[in-house]
Amino acid sequence: MRAMIVRWRRCRQIRRELQTFLDGETDMPQTRQIAAHLAICVRCGLEAASLRQVIADLRRSHHTPSTAATHRLTAALDALAAHDATDPTRGRS
Repeated sequence: MRAMIVRWRRCRQIRRELQTFLDGETDMPQTRQIAAHLAICVRCGLEAASLRQVIADLRRSHHTPSTAATHRLTAALDALAAHDATDPTRGRS
């Protein structure tokens, strides 16, 4: 049980830092830690892949998303984070 809680906390931390990591704004030790975690954690790896796809799609679209779309995306990500914060089993690798 303790190992599961430790993994859940690590996943929660990674998810908080994920956007900064994907934007290339983490320092080298942090980058290595996040990349290593993403390589072994299926859930976090899938979340990173999904965010990478959204970023790539937005770049290809050559337009800025509307404020409403940005708010919807932010709300959806906040809801996911809030749900994960209350459920230690959601961070299982």
